[in-house]
Amino acid sequence: MPGLLNYTTRIPVQKTIGEMQQMLIEAGALEISQRYAEGHTIGLTFVAPTPYGPQQFILPVDVDAVRAILLKGKPRTAKATSQAYSYEQAERVAWRVARSWLEAQLAMIQIGLAKIDQIMLPYMNVGGEQTVYDKYLESQQYLQIQAGS
Repeated sequence: MPGLLNYTTRIPVQKTIGEMQQMLIEAGALEISQRYAEGHTIGLTFVAPTPYGPQQFILPVDVDAVRAILLKGKPRTAKATSQAYSYEQAERVAWRVARSWLEAQLAMIQIGLAKIDQIMLPYMNVGGEQTVYDKYLESQQYLQIQAGS
């Protein structure tokens, strides 16, 4: 089995999401909402105060990417195989990994090593559903096209 963080978790997705929401509230979030696709929660959106006013951040969770990693594993039993390959297990793992990441980022903020907008900058919403990272990718693609001309 892969050495993927939390790959054996049995903690329900909604419990993990609740824990993440509580962490964000304790860190000063002003608003929190869940994002859905096809009946599954695919991320969190939250508003947090920054030195430049409240900013919205979009935290995605990519269950399909986690599932692809789980599928690469080589479980030894049929039970382990069905657990590792299920969408539900990938969903639980993806959310636990996101929770671990968020906890570490908020700890950096708590001890003064970073500000929330500094840590969350790639996830800052710059309009619609687009983040700073999405804009960065667009600009890199544009520069590559220009360089190829």
